[in-house]
Amino acid sequence: MLNLVAPVSAQQLQRKTLSENDCSSDAFLVSSIAIDSEGITGTEARDIGIKEATKNALDNLVQRLAIPNQEALENIDIAAAERFVDFVRISSENALPRRYIAEIDICFDPVRVRAGFVDAGLQWSELLSPPILLLPVWEEPAGVRVWARNISWLDGWHQFKTDDNSLVRFTLLRPSLEIERQLSAKAIAQTQPEILAKAAQAANALQIVWIYAGLNYQGAIPELVLSARLYDNEGNELAQLIDRREQLNGKLHLQDAFSDIRKEITSIVTLRWQQANLYDIGEQNEILITVKVNDMKSWINIRRVLGAQPTIDKFTPIKLSNDHAVLKARLSAPVESLLLNIKSLGFVLEPTQSGYLLLTDMSE
Repeated sequence: MLNLVAPVSAQQLQRKTLSENDCSSDAFLVSSIAIDSEGITGTEARDIGIKEATKNALDNLVQRLAIPNQEALENIDIAAAERFVDFVRISSENALPRRYIAEIDICFDPVRVRAGFVDAGLQWSELLSPPILLLPVWEEPAGVRVWARNISWLDGWHQFKTDDNSLVRFTLLRPSLEIERQLSAKAIAQTQPEILAKAAQAANALQIVWIYAGLNYQGAIPELVLSARLYDNEGNELAQLIDRREQLNGKLHLQDAFSDIRKEITSIVTLRWQQANLYDIGEQNEILITVKVNDMKSWINIRRVLGAQPTIDKFTPIKLSNDHAVLKARLSAPVESLLLNIKSLGFVLEPTQSGYLLLTDMSE
């Protein structure tokens, strides 16, 4: 068990107006933690509240990053949460004689967390996904519905609260006249690539989860037909997630079934993302990245962008001339993860004979 306990220091406790980007990685930031604690004195109440909040925040962080259902999860001692803290930021507080009320953010130190995970024998990912579009479809004898209201399958998805603590960020397209004109329900149901690509563009998403539910009355017993597939932002199928039928025999409660399916599908997509982007603690892949450089400002911006990539463990400039730079990047996840993350920023890493060329407006 990890049991090194250290109190949160004054240097770690900050009361400033700072952006979330001040945490070295958003994946290690647990924000908007509510505290309402009591003690013999106001100071004791604050210490109790922050200590308990820190333990809860570490528990949330472990749930966010670690692959679920690992036996090694038992090796993380949540009571030792303070050892992993970079800083605590107080958004608001009300200190009373025997009570402390506050809202805080806690930024954990990636280096210390990684070391703790390695010691515990955990597998984890720390790459936040680009937006992934959830695109539900409903079909019944009356026809296909995507943008209709007062249909429990569709309404349930639009009311569904995804996990804010997840690495995967889901999004939905809200029905509107413009959306309905551009993206017909029939074309979406048929998974026409050009229509799926338009949907991804409208949602600013890099992947789509197409989620179909329909009623089949052709057999002796009616059936609920379920299918879910993953597509890229060009409409190319990446994976089939669910494909099954459930009998409507009076024992299946549709509302409960729909709720379970929503949780199942988002959990499958989240786990798939984590497993595809595991942090590599073994032999790490190195690539060469070439980028055009106009001036010192563009060079600084390029370093900032690359330094913010969670899949780049370290990068080293090996050549800098008047018009371009070459960097060696050590990756902590598959190169495909870096390509996807760079693409989500509107940039491109283009393969070359010697490595990759970073195409970005900042370097032109």
